[in-house]
Amino acid sequence: MKKIILLLSIAIYCNTGIAQWTSLNSGTSHNFNGAFFHNDTNGYVSGSDGNILKTSNGGVNWSGLTSSTTNWLYSINFYDDNIGYATGEYGTIIKTTNGGSTWISQTTNTSQWLFCSHIISANIVYVVGNGGDILKTTNGGTNWVNLMPTPSNWLYSVYFTDVNTGYTCGNEGRILKTTNAGANWYTLSSGSAADLYCISFYNNNTGFAVGGIYPTSSEILKTTNAGVSWSVQNAGTIKLLRNICIIDANTVYVVGYGGTILKTTNGGTNWNSQTSGVNEDLNAVRFTSSNIGYIAGDVGALLKTTNGGLSFINTSKTEKKQINIYPNPAQNKITINLQDINTFENSDLTIYNAEGQIVLQQTLEQNNTQIDISQLQQGTYIVKVIHSDGNVIQKKFILIK
Repeated sequence: MKKIILLLSIAIYCNTGIAQWTSLNSGTSHNFNGAFFHNDTNGYVSGSDGNILKTSNGGVNWSGLTSSTTNWLYSINFYDDNIGYATGEYGTIIKTTNGGSTWISQTTNTSQWLFCSHIISANIVYVVGNGGDILKTTNGGTNWVNLMPTPSNWLYSVYFTDVNTGYTCGNEGRILKTTNAGANWYTLSSGSAADLYCISFYNNNTGFAVGGIYPTSSEILKTTNAGVSWSVQNAGTIKLLRNICIIDANTVYVVGYGGTILKTTNGGTNWNSQTSGVNEDLNAVRFTSSNIGYIAGDVGALLKTTNGGLSFINTSKTEKKQINIYPNPAQNKITINLQDINTFENSDLTIYNAEGQIVLQQTLEQNNTQIDISQLQQGTYIVKVIHSDGNVIQKKFILIK
């Protein structure tokens, strides 16, 4: 679900950090979509091709776990040190009861992409995805019930403020709310037409939602009255925003495309950009305290700060060339955006289906190339670009009919 955009600097609201977060060595070029940390040292990231990595020493070392799936995993969350869930494409939900040593596939009775989970207790979990799916289990995943069996718009994120009150957000500014543990959901007026990729709350009343309309605008929304109304915040960037981490009533972090990190220390009145030191899209941000935080993103990007991002250290990291695909998921056409036109011009592009068969080939001759995919079947595809220096970049996109 990826991409690129020009940075718009708005001096009043967006002051650029003078250094960088620390880049951790993930040992892989897989894309990371989800992250969870129990504490300052123990955490997980999940991503492409079923990859789950675990660290027990604050990100110094990462070990790969056997996830029992090769499907992309979009989220990972834990209830305690042992019980956790990861969600992904083709209706994938996997569960661990031993801290990630083993993962068991759950029966979900859906083939939709499941983007986010929220764990209420050891037994109660909510999961949302495309087609408007809202899944719930009340017995630790033995059974999953679809609370929204009638297909509707995409839902990307879910968050509960208590056992009964929850929110979910999705495309075209959609925000839904339940006050009876998911039995009924009603639409809130967000006042936005942007796709909203993450929603989170500090308390019962104060919450944020982020997203954007790629590649033209970003969006940060805030409510102080439990979703009755939402105000638009000035993000100071047009880069698509993907994830939120709320530290307290005033301090919030947001990450997004093109290495974007934003921070507010006054509840969103002003947002300051921080220098990530990477160009990869950043998809998940988690803080374990007011100072220690982690960020996960594409092409193996893992970042860490130990001082709330106020000052930064940059470790050596090779810059990775990027391609971006939008929209993603797509229906009829995709645009391939090349971040470095001098490197990528006249590159060879190949699209493979999930079985590894070539379904389309062509040469890219300009920075932005639109490709007609209307003749392809619904499913997951891999775009491979081979450019002039011999390097190969791959990225996945989802086609929905």
